Amino acid sequence: MSFTLYHGSEFKLEIGTILRASVNYPTYVNNVWNDILFHFRPQNCDLREESVFLVDDIDSVDLAGGSIDYIYACEPLANFSRHDVNWISEIEGLFASSLEDMDDWQNSPRIARIAKNYWNGKPHYNESIMEILTKKAKILELVEVNCLVPVGGE
Repeated sequence: MSFTLYHGSEFKLEIGTILRASVNYPTYVNNVWNDILFHFRPQNCDLREESVFLVDDIDSVDLAGGSIDYIYACEPLANFSRHDVNWISEIEGLFASSLEDMDDWQNSPRIARIAKNYWNGKPHYNESIMEILTKKAKILELVEVNCLVPVGGE
């Protein structure tokens, strides 16, 4: 691999640990953007809830929604895809500002376009924060520790 990918975790993990999708993946029960992404997901793209989340810029770990307690350099062990999380922010913004009807998003060409931009890996026009989805990844190195009290009492 010629580039470094990063994964943020709340937990201190051993070098060589194989990361797989979390059994504790948030369900976003009342989060319409997750339903939108699922609805418009191409068949060749992995489900978000079955993916390990990585970023290619260490400063994007937090911005992409990852924990910054422990940040690891990782290598994907499966195919991976890149998606700009700012398209998710745009969907949230449309609903928060009532520019789109939350009950009729399936029929909105604007919502469909935004979701397709996410799945196609198109960089957002404002700022790009890419998350990388893969089925599994291997921890190569602990690069940064930012927690005051390490988990596990170390």
